[in-house]
Amino acid sequence: MNSFSAEFRKTITSQIGQDLYLEIERASWNAMPPVAIADLSVAIGTNIGLVRSRNEDRVAVAQISAADGENYFVVLVCDGVGGTEMGDVAASIAVTVFLEELAHNRSRLSLTTLLPLLVKRVDERVREALRGKGATTLSAFIATGYGDVAATNIGDSRIYAWSPLKDRLVQISRDDTMENELSELAIKDPSALRFRGFGGSLSQAIGEDARTANDLRITLLDQDQLKDGVILATDGAWKGAEDGFNALLKKAPSSAVAVSRIMSLSSWAGGVDNASIVAVERVKDAILNIPRSDPGLLKVHVWLGNTKVVLSALVSTSRLPRLERPIMKSDVRRALGKKYIRSSVEEHKTPKQLDFKNIEDSALERKKEARAKIEVSIDPEPNKDPED
Repeated sequence: MNSFSAEFRKTITSQIGQDLYLEIERASWNAMPPVAIADLSVAIGTNIGLVRSRNEDRVAVAQISAADGENYFVVLVCDGVGGTEMGDVAASIAVTVFLEELAHNRSRLSLTTLLPLLVKRVDERVREALRGKGATTLSAFIATGYGDVAATNIGDSRIYAWSPLKDRLVQISRDDTMENELSELAIKDPSALRFRGFGGSLSQAIGEDARTANDLRITLLDQDQLKDGVILATDGAWKGAEDGFNALLKKAPSSAVAVSRIMSLSSWAGGVDNASIVAVERVKDAILNIPRSDPGLLKVHVWLGNTKVVLSALVSTSRLPRLERPIMKSDVRRALGKKYIRSSVEEHKTPKQLDFKNIEDSALERKKEARAKIEVSIDPEPNKDPED
C-alpha cells in the first residue's frame, strides 16, 4: 500500500470504511478472472486489456445491512479517468465512500433522495482527497429489501436495462460527454470538438477540481426499466465494438455467459482500454437473497471482482473515536428543500448519442470494540470460465 493510501485511510471515519479501502487496494485488479454469484444471478468481469499498464476500473457488488435498519443490494462500476495521475485511486475512494456512507446511513430517506446525496458525498471526498490529481466515472444501481430501485450515472460508463429471456437490451443512461452537452444547446455540428482533440471528452466526472458537488448534474434513471435485469459497464467494454456488444448481450442466456462473452469481445476488439461489466440477470433474485442482520449490527458483504469480503461492526461502535460526524444532515435539509433531479428517459427511448467512435486512449490506532470483523474468501477456481 502506498503512502497516499495510508494517509487517506486515516481520514475515513469508520472501521468498516478503513478495512474496505484496504481490501480494495489489495485486490489484484490487473489479473482478475470473471466470477459468477449464482445465488444472486450476478456475474462480474474486469480486465486490464492489452494496451494499458494498469487497471483503473473498480467494480463492486454489495449486500448491506445498514444503520437505518434497511437491507440494500448495490452495484458500483467506476472507471478512473484516463489522463489523470491517480484515476485508479479515485475509483477506489469512490467505491469505499459510497458503501461506507450507505452502511452508516440513519436517515430513512427514499432511494430517490438518498442516492443523489450519496453521489455528492462521494464527489466531495474524492475531490478533498486528490485535489484534482484523480477523477472517476460512477455508475450506481441500488435496491432495497422491499423492492425499491434507483440508479444513476456520472461519466461515460453505461447502465442498460437487460432481459435475457426477452432478447432485450436498452441503454438507459446517457454519456456525460462534450458532444452530448452541445447537442442540448442545439448545435448541429460539434465536429470542431473532434478537430481540436476533445471528441469523447467527459463533460463531468466524480472528483473534478474547480467546482463543488452541488454543480453535478445528477439524473435518476427510469425505475420501471430497472426491475428485470440490469447491466453496468465501463466504456472499455462497449466502445471497441458497440454493435457486437449489443448483439452478444441480447442473445446471452445468463449473466455468467454475458460477462464471459463481453470480456472476450473487449480483447478481440483490441483491448485498448480497461473493460469492466456487472450483469444482474434478475433483480428480484438479488433482492430476495440479501442476508438479514441482527438488530444493532452493521454488515457488508462485498464482492470485489472474484474476492468476497465480509465486514461487520456494532452500530454503536462502528464510528472511530474522535472522528464521528453526522451523515449528510445538512445535505438532507438542502435536498428536501429543493428539486435538483432531472428526468432521464422520455417515452422509454434509448438516449440519443452522437456517433463519435474515438477511443481515449501509521494507520489509526484501533479500539478493540470498534474493530470490524473481516472475512475474506477467494474464488476457489479462479481460472474456471463462468460460461462452462
